[in-house]
Amino acid sequence: MADDELTPQQLREIYGTGTLKQRYHIACQRIDLPDLGPSVLVNAVSALEGFSRAVAVHALVQAGMSLRDAYAYHRNTGTVDLISKHICPWLRTTPTRAFGASAWKQIPSAVLFRNLLIHEATFLNGGTCKRLIAASRHCLDKLAALTSAA
Repeated sequence: MADDELTPQQLREIYGTGTLKQRYHIACQRIDLPDLGPSVLVNAVSALEGFSRAVAVHALVQAGMSLRDAYAYHRNTGTVDLISKHICPWLRTTPTRAFGASAWKQIPSAVLFRNLLIHEATFLNGGTCKRLIAASRHCLDKLAALTSAA
């Protein structure tokens, strides 16, 4: 199976069959080589989520909610829900119109891979990383432009 066709569940299954020595080696690579795709993907998806949360909180504050309450309301809301259920309705658009179908359809997988990379300290390289990093950055840049934060 080509790397760019790998799903988060498939990676979890592959990684789960590794020996402790293999898993330790991969964890050390993640620490020693922070410019590798997995770390960049974690940062890209986290940046999209963090900025999305800031936009969603801003929308609630503009509607009259206190900053503290607005943040508490969105503190545990994930990237996809922040954008699709809170930000896009506020902007009177849809994620597909705002970001393009190609980029937006990759974000749920990007989030799942990010979570797997964080919690399992696993590795992902090649096409999947590059594609998901590009989609996350594209959505982050478009969201900044839509909210005039660019």
